[in-house]
Amino acid sequence: SLLELRFCPYLRTDPSADEEVRITQMESGVEAVARAAKQPEFAVDIRLLLCVHSLLPQAVNQATIDLALRRRDLVRGIDVAGPENRVTERVSHFMDCLRRVANAHLPATAHVAETHPRYIHSELFPYLQRIGHGVQIPLHRPDLLTDLSRRRICFELCPSTYLQTGTFADLQPVREAIRRLDDADVPYCFATDNPAFNGRYLQAEHEMALEYDLINFQGLARCQWNAFAHAF
Repeated sequence: SLLELRFCPYLRTDPSADEEVRITQMESGVEAVARAAKQPEFAVDIRLLLCVHSLLPQAVNQATIDLALRRRDLVRGIDVAGPENRVTERVSHFMDCLRRVANAHLPATAHVAETHPRYIHSELFPYLQRIGHGVQIPLHRPDLLTDLSRRRICFELCPSTYLQTGTFADLQPVREAIRRLDDADVPYCFATDNPAFNGRYLQAEHEMALEYDLINFQGLARCQWNAFAHAF
């Protein structure tokens, strides 16, 4: 009944145009996605999140924030996306982006700490409501979990991704990460990473979590409750 659709508006513009023109095209792209997302016959509430991206120039990311803040009628939140190593190289830039949206009370999530503990950025926590992946945090920095619990920052876990990308050879580390999140009372839910790329939808993530004993049925109900409670 609720779907969050995340995309980078700059990457939905004319790639043959120059940067300034593409920035001006972003708003019409967001409007087009918003129109297409209105599907009343399916009774699904589709909400849009705009992505700033670690591979895009600073001016483009700032323009994306400008657009999100200007079109609060269409945009429900911000996501920091892109390769983690580039997020690390530009962490001060993304702190500036997140500080702007936090000051405007627009919620944000960020893709951090998926593949390696060096991509844990606790300096971003004050500006986040959710963390994309973050699975390395409970495994390598459990000392941070108390603060994450206090802030009620929800983890978005994608078990199939960690096997597809080779982050883990099996799901035992994910099982241990979930156990530590539970022990520290840190909320988490399951999410799809990129269904168009990997063909994995939410039902498949839930089935995998149950099949490999990452959670039980009571845990599944708790994850679903968390997903709604922490939706943007």
